[in-house]
Amino acid sequence: LRAGCLAGRGMVGLNALCWALLILGGALVGDGAPACGGGRPCVVGKGTSSYDNAEVYQTAVGCLRTAPVQFGSGFDGGSPPGMSLCELLASGECRLREGVQLTNSPAQQACCSQRVQDRAPSCVPASQRDIPQSVLNCVELKTEQTPGHVSGNLTLMVPFLSDLANNGNLEVCVVAYQTDAHGNATGPLSLPYCITFEAQRCSTCLQEGQSLVMLAKAFGTHWTQIYSANPAITSNPDALVVGQLVRLGLQYTLQEGDTLISIALKFGVSVNQLYVWNQHLAPLPDLGGPGDKAYLSRDLQVDTDLCVLPKTCLNSFGGRQPVYNLDEISTMHGGSWVDTPQVVPTETIDWEQVNA
Repeated sequence: LRAGCLAGRGMVGLNALCWALLILGGALVGDGAPACGGGRPCVVGKGTSSYDNAEVYQTAVGCLRTAPVQFGSGFDGGSPPGMSLCELLASGECRLREGVQLTNSPAQQACCSQRVQDRAPSCVPASQRDIPQSVLNCVELKTEQTPGHVSGNLTLMVPFLSDLANNGNLEVCVVAYQTDAHGNATGPLSLPYCITFEAQRCSTCLQEGQSLVMLAKAFGTHWTQIYSANPAITSNPDALVVGQLVRLGLQYTLQEGDTLISIALKFGVSVNQLYVWNQHLAPLPDLGGPGDKAYLSRDLQVDTDLCVLPKTCLNSFGGRQPVYNLDEISTMHGGSWVDTPQVVPTETIDWEQVNA
């Protein structure tokens, strides 16, 4: 743009407008480096797109999702700024945080796949022990400095159960700061740049080498069930993209009197499958016992949602429900449509409610 302004210097009106746009946009260039003005770095780009943090990054629990951002120097021709994760405090201040090593750390990814209260102390870096429940313990920031710029890739692994709070929205913020010739922080921080990730309920993402058949086995169902729940998959279901979001059914809003067995019978699935698709239920205490219609159920809150993948491609289990122990559920085993069924005491089921 600067070159265009220089080339049009003989066209007074156009030239004045050109330079005005440069100055208002904070993009006055000197030696190839953008100047944000006032000695404070500013966002100049998000990847190859214009600056806009209104975009929401769709993802799901257990998935890795990366968002790019780029800051420019606060001085024309100044040293490249640095970048850091930012914990926004109630006061509006920003506390610099380090984040974690994530993309090349299976151990840290395993940490983020557990409930916060079940994580080992090693899951939280020493510098973040004061925020053990923070999403920043599942965020990695990698940066690269070039003349007048710092570019960052912010990668989040969506923590276990985070789709159940705040409508699945997770906000991660970064800031930039000026550096001297030795890379030390100087001057004021930039304004925080916050990125919103939305963890979709009842969804997952394909891992390297994973097919719908493998995904179905992991979630206790048949690949045709998943295929039928994803009309957006129009190409070869065995040639999907790594990281692609895949729906694992719909959200069922709980009604008064619902139990896991009545829901399973209504949708032609098994109680065990409901546990696999809704793992937050497993740690809760049992209701009832053998012979009780609340057997194997949980304290289900009316008007909350459960994930259900209705059986549309195979015959219903009916009253013969595959039921396994919770150890198998927590390790994602059992509950497949091919498992040998066990008989549930169906004489205690309120069939009028099931068929409603």
